[in-house]
Amino acid sequence: MIARRLCAVALLLSAGSGLSCRYGTSGSLPAGIRTVGVTMLRNETRVPGLEGEVTRAIVSALQSQGRLKVVYAEGEPDLVLVGRVESYVKKLSRTDRYGDAVSFAVVIGARVSVRRADGEFLFKNLRITNRTSHPESGSVDLGRGQRESHGRNEAVRDLGRSVARSIVEQGW
Repeated sequence: MIARRLCAVALLLSAGSGLSCRYGTSGSLPAGIRTVGVTMLRNETRVPGLEGEVTRAIVSALQSQGRLKVVYAEGEPDLVLVGRVESYVKKLSRTDRYGDAVSFAVVIGARVSVRRADGEFLFKNLRITNRTSHPESGSVDLGRGQRESHGRNEAVRDLGRSVARSIVEQGW
């Protein structure tokens, strides 16, 4: 009975320590960095409004992480994010026996730079896609009645998370 309890406690402690290492919010940023200003990304795709969606997703992901406070970039933030959405691609994943698309994936690519208040770059022109850390992101299964908007929304959200993660972890 005591051995079972000790085993259970050891299992919980090891699981808890694994979670704290992987999902911690501290990242590797220096302690003095507390604020980030996010500028509107430029849209270099033919998809109207995509720059606003991606910028909002980045802000949302940064706010949900809780490590950095998002402030106006015109003020005096510790970090400033600038960048551009440079690609929006629908990649065919699977066809049926007649060659018609059954599933595809929306892949959105961006290039971002993060500059410190002293002018030094945390990272410059880092290429990030929604599939950088979420390999199945943006998948659309037409057999389930999903539409491109489903894949686009998921891709935008995951791209925002990947950008936020790269800031907190300083470009991976």
